Amino acid sequence: MRNTFLMILVLTGVMFNSNVLLAQESKFTNHTEGGILAYNLNFDEVGWSVQTFNGMRINSNLAIGGTAGFEKLFVNKIFKYSIIPVAVGLRYDVPIPSLRRVFVGLDAGYGFAWEKEPPLEGEAKGGLRVNPEIGVKFELGEGKTFMTFGLGYLFQQFKTEYTQGYSIGPGETEYIIYYPIEDYLNKQDINAHRFTLKIGFGF
Repeated sequence: MRNTFLMILVLTGVMFNSNVLLAQESKFTNHTEGGILAYNLNFDEVGWSVQTFNGMRINSNLAIGGTAGFEKLFVNKIFKYSIIPVAVGLRYDVPIPSLRRVFVGLDAGYGFAWEKEPPLEGEAKGGLRVNPEIGVKFELGEGKTFMTFGLGYLFQQFKTEYTQGYSIGPGETEYIIYYPIEDYLNKQDINAHRFTLKIGFGF
């Protein structure tokens, strides 16, 4: 598993470091997006994401490369995790005349858990990340510059171990975190599911 993630990092680095060469061959493409990550349509636990895809055009419709970015995820309405995603990605323009503005994307890799809030004793570990997306693409001017609006799904897996405090009031059945309690270790395996709304620009 560790070797797989190392390979992802190497592949992504190769893609980033070859930008100049690919640009000279007119095959380099970039797609940078920013948007929100929400738990449901009521927009509970809304986080945000910024990411950039750099890759090489295999043909006029398909590009393969690497994606990296920065995200904030809210979990259980209390915790805020910072995630650095690193992934292998692809972008595909649907080659159907009636759907000529439709694109699909897929990023698969690893999300590094950077920090967590509120600050607690312990650590967060990253995990598997998968982010498919579909959207519409609009050309800007006569060049290759474009603008996108995308709707997607994000799966982010990570683990946390931390010292937790809690108090229970009359009639309450849930733990409410207030004060640290010595030697009370809480472990969580978190599978975060979010839908994504993003706006992007590229060339």
